[in-house]
Amino acid sequence: MKFRITISTFLVISVFTLVLFGLACSKKNNMTGEEPVEAQKILEKLNDWDKTELDIFEKPDKYPDRIVSGQTKGWVETHKEDLKKLGFTVIWNSDKKVYEFEQTAGKE
Repeated sequence: MKFRITISTFLVISVFTLVLFGLACSKKNNMTGEEPVEAQKILEKLNDWDKTELDIFEKPDKYPDRIVSGQTKGWVETHKEDLKKLGFTVIWNSDKKVYEFEQTAGKE
């Protein structure tokens, strides 16, 4: 007995797999402080940038004699966009000079 997969069977299985994968990936995190490892790594990498440069980017009024570099702007915007794709947003904590997940900020 030979097992043959027709093109239509292959397409049905492929579409079904993609739908299941899409559903699994679209699940939003409820921001309980247990963000996915991927999002945590992006946040850590974002926070690796020079703290003063990040503060200048987020609070330019505090630094009237300084201009945000294009590198800093690109760094922040790229990482924020990567987090947004995962369903997360971050806010700048000026006191600690770090970004935090928006809905978990201040919870410790």
